[in-house]
Amino acid sequence: MKRGLLYLIISVLFTSCAFYKPARVNTPLLQEKGDGHIAATSAFGTSVNASYSPLKNVVLIGSYYTYFDETVYQEDPNTRNKTELFSYDSDQYEVGAGYYNPNLIKNMYFDIIGGYGFGKAGTAINLGFFNINIAGYEAKFHNYFLQSSIGTNLDNNVIFSFGAKANFLNFYDYKSTDNLVGYRDTTYFAVKS
Repeated sequence: MKRGLLYLIISVLFTSCAFYKPARVNTPLLQEKGDGHIAATSAFGTSVNASYSPLKNVVLIGSYYTYFDETVYQEDPNTRNKTELFSYDSDQYEVGAGYYNPNLIKNMYFDIIGGYGFGKAGTAINLGFFNINIAGYEAKFHNYFLQSSIGTNLDNNVIFSFGAKANFLNFYDYKSTDNLVGYRDTTYFAVKS
């Protein structure tokens, strides 16, 4: 019963972004053929985005995102020694192509881009209040996506934009470790959203 409850809790957690950490939307904001754009950000992870327009109204994009590597330790309450329980990292790569129009309506930018990505995601389940690590999980994934953004020129130097992205994920090569059942590798595990 306890094991079943643990698996139910973990299944609910997998429905959120605790496992898959999405990268920011690559919003190109290109104006004409030959334009390019490179951006890098860092907060909880590092993201590098590039875009280029080889033809009028055609955009190519590429992105890399990494969420900081993490090692989960279990501490012996008597000796305070830490033992590595699980180590994971989250990396993803994406490429895409699409259509953009810098003047869909006066001073209104629009793009729509489809693409493919792949990578691996990981997370740890920790009862922080008690400092007890229950489990760690990692899986590889394929990601098919569709994104769009709109923007407007506020003046010659400032563009305000908004982007949204739908990801269709397929996880595989799922691995986990936990204090109850040890390490196992399951080859059939799929989540689609």
